[in-house]
Amino acid sequence: MSLYDIVYSVGNLFMTYVIYKFMEVFYTEKITDRKLEIASYAMYFVVITSLHILIKVPIVVMIANIGLFFLITCNYRSNIKKRIFTTFLIYLMIVSIEMIVIIATGHIDLGLTTRNNYESILGIIMVRLLSYVFVLIIGRYKNIRKGDVVPNTYWLCIIVLPIGTLYLLISLFMSNELANLSIFISTVIVLFINFATFYLYEDIIKILSDKTDKILLDQQKKYYDKQFELMKTSLNANKSIKHDLKNHLTSLYALAGEDKKEELLNYLSQAIDIIDQRQEFSRTGNVCIDSIINFKFQNAKKDNIDIHVDLNVPKEIKIPSFDMTVILGNLLDNALNAVKKLENHRFIKIAMKYTKGRLIIKMINSYNGTIIKKDGEIVTSKDDESNHGFGLKNIKSVLEKYNGILECEYDESTFHTTILMYVE
Repeated sequence: MSLYDIVYSVGNLFMTYVIYKFMEVFYTEKITDRKLEIASYAMYFVVITSLHILIKVPIVVMIANIGLFFLITCNYRSNIKKRIFTTFLIYLMIVSIEMIVIIATGHIDLGLTTRNNYESILGIIMVRLLSYVFVLIIGRYKNIRKGDVVPNTYWLCIIVLPIGTLYLLISLFMSNELANLSIFISTVIVLFINFATFYLYEDIIKILSDKTDKILLDQQKKYYDKQFELMKTSLNANKSIKHDLKNHLTSLYALAGEDKKEELLNYLSQAIDIIDQRQEFSRTGNVCIDSIINFKFQNAKKDNIDIHVDLNVPKEIKIPSFDMTVILGNLLDNALNAVKKLENHRFIKIAMKYTKGRLIIKMINSYNGTIIKKDGEIVTSKDDESNHGFGLKNIKSVLEKYNGILECEYDESTFHTTILMYVE
């Protein structure tokens, strides 16, 4: 091996780390164990280093890079659209930096299918350092990791940009008529376009995340308005009963004395209806929890759903109402959506218990036995997926703050959900 090959090999080891940092920019949740993840990066290093030293044909190295980048993305939880987008975007950013350095260090031959004779040690070092600086810069953007919320129409637009600029770079490789300065400027523009695409992608995600937050805040307002209505109705009913208590007791005493059983039962039934004009399923004193549960179950009796609520929680829990809305709101939405598809045997059981800094939520509901999965995740079965489907994915996202656990079990007719959160 020449000195250049040795420097390239060492540099490519560092470059493998840079690619790992690129992946960290776009992905947060791993779906493979640590050993498999390390093996995928090791394979990248071995394959690319071998191809560069033994073959040095740009088109072969390019195809290998794109394929291996995509393979590496499979270590992380995501959808196919984001995998394709990040594969091409990361490759385009790196190869644009590489071409800029190659031209700047005086290399002229940019043939795509011929053996590359570029052997500048300074150039190799510069490519690695500039790539690392570049990934540190884009690593400051945090919303990019939430990319799974992007609708399909947006994906089509943003994926076209890196693929289109890759075609432009290939055209530059194949061109023998352009001056080095023109190629240099064109490559800088390509790098700028891909960075702009990254920035646009970040901005789209922020807008969509803000939209989701607004939806949740609107839900919270509805929950609290409903709870206030329940509290007001209950208070007025109690005042009414208390005001006329003596008269009511006198009437009841008279009916009992005259042995008018039927009239007595009717009178008691009317009194109960007045007290229970607005049924409260949750009366823990925790406004957030009571609001959400009472709002979600407000039409349960009318929908012929059997509700069982067992709550043992304090008035104050160190969980922001926003997080509680995401967790409880989505759990109840999923359960109600499943139960309403049944003709009979409709029931939902929810239990919450707070003890020693831990909040445990258990929910059991009937369902039709159909589970829909996408990328290994249970997803919404509602027709309007753009406005629904926050569900289990958003619950898991919130639970990460509390080192929480979400477990789902189901059989042919019953769905069980258990949540454990470490609050303190």
